[in-house]
Amino acid sequence: MDRRVPRALMLSIALLVATHAIAIWQLVEVSNTLGVALWLPYTALAVIYLLVFAWLALILLGKRWARTVYTAVAILGLFSYIPSLDQLDVLDWCVGAIKLAALGLLHLPSNDFWFGKAQETEALT
Repeated sequence: MDRRVPRALMLSIALLVATHAIAIWQLVEVSNTLGVALWLPYTALAVIYLLVFAWLALILLGKRWARTVYTAVAILGLFSYIPSLDQLDVLDWCVGAIKLAALGLLHLPSNDFWFGKAQETEALT
């Protein structure tokens, strides 16, 4: 069986990395206005985004649980937009749309073999 990463999955991960990079950039700009020592928000950002990028790496390795949990957390994160919909700018709307598209790409049937569903189906028959 061919074990190359599906193109749709690679595109999804690339889009998610891009959206997270934009979020880091926005958070760095906001951190200057918090009135706390800069090491505090930067340390928090570093820890959180190391975990996020490790999570994306696990998805690339074919861990189905990582894909499921990432999707659930990302959708919950998108719900955080709801209270401030009237304050979002074009960049925020674009990032949200790109993230939704990337999440959709994660769950395409063409990616199922990468996450082991095809092997499970073959084993059952």
